[in-house]
This record gives sequence, structure tokens and C-alpha cells, in this order.
Amino acid sequence: MPGEQRPDRDLTNFVLPEFGQLLKTGDPWEPYQVLDPFGRPVEPVATYLRDLMAADSSRLTPRSYGMDLLRWWRYLWACGIEWDRAVRGDARDFRLYQEEAWKKGVPRRRAQPLWWTLRRPWRPLEYDAARMMFNRGNELLGSNWTLHDLRHTATFLMLDDPNMPPGRAWRTPVRSKGRTGVGSHRGELSSAGLMRGAYAS
Repeated sequence: MPGEQRPDRDLTNFVLPEFGQLLKTGDPWEPYQVLDPFGRPVEPVATYLRDLMAADSSRLTPRSYGMDLLRWWRYLWACGIEWDRAVRGDARDFRLYQEEAWKKGVPRRRAQPLWWTLRRPWRPLEYDAARMMFNRGNELLGSNWTLHDLRHTATFLMLDDPNMPPGRAWRTPVRSKGRTGVGSHRGELSSAGLMRGAYAS
């Protein structure tokens, strides 16, 4: 409720529970449903996702929004908060929890992969997943960008930076087991610099 205050919530040891799920229905009018811990559709979410489809959204849009809303509803369920009684402070606490959980769970060292999945267990975002991410973005935007474009664009931008040693720019975000290079079509997106071999692809 507007203006309602809650006592400060200690989320130091909080772990977001895994109950509930996002269900792919096969229904073109309602391709995804968020289900509660008892397997029942969450009606406010269902209404919102149907509105998205009515707005001529891609069929992938309800999946993306559905995953976000499932995380939010899991937080509400865990904290015993009715969805229509949530206040600004609840959204703030949830966001702070997400940031802290991300910092604690995702390795940040230079040799670690750059991009990681948002859901636990956190896993490096591999080439195929990144390609699917680009495909979804292209479908929504009507564009045709590729990881190849990313490598070249990032390289040019980095080489324009006077503080960037040229050798650091010649790296690639794709690292496969056993070798590193642009030709690696399976592997992790590495943060050990960016873009080696960008011009060789």
C-alpha cells in the first residue's frame, strides 16, 4: 500500500526458494504460465502476460518477463507477502538481494568468463546461449546482429581508446576447451580481455 512501511528485513542469509515454475504451454495465445508451488497459474501474472501478447509482442517476450516475475513471486512467497500488498521497500529489498547474491555467487577474477546465467546454479554463458540471446534480440528489434559483429565493434572501440594497450584488444569472447579463437563455436565467453583474433574471423 502507498506509504506503508515495514520493519527492516535481514536478507544476509536469505536464499531464494526454487518453488513454482515457468511452464511452456504450447498455446499460441498464452505460450507461458507462471505456476505457484501447488501447480496453479498465478492469475495476476497470467493477465499481464496475456496483455503482452495482445500488444503484438514476440512469443519470446512472455518467457523473459515470466522468468523475472517468477523470481519476484518466489521472493513474495518466501517472505509471506501478498502480491497486492507489496510496497516500494519490498521491491528495493528484492533488488538489493539480487545484487548481493550475484556478487557472492559469480566469480569476478580476470580469467573467469565474462557473462553468466541469472539463475542458480550460476553457469558461464556459452556460445550457443549467447547466440540464442542475440537471435531473440534480433527478432524483437528487426535487426541481424551477430557475435561476429560484436567482436569487430568492440575491437574498433577498444583500439580507439588511447589508454587501451593494442595487445589487450586482440582477444575473443569465445573460449573453447583446449583452444581459444574465433573459430570456437562452443565454449565460454571469457573476460580474460576481449577480442583476440577479431580481424582473423
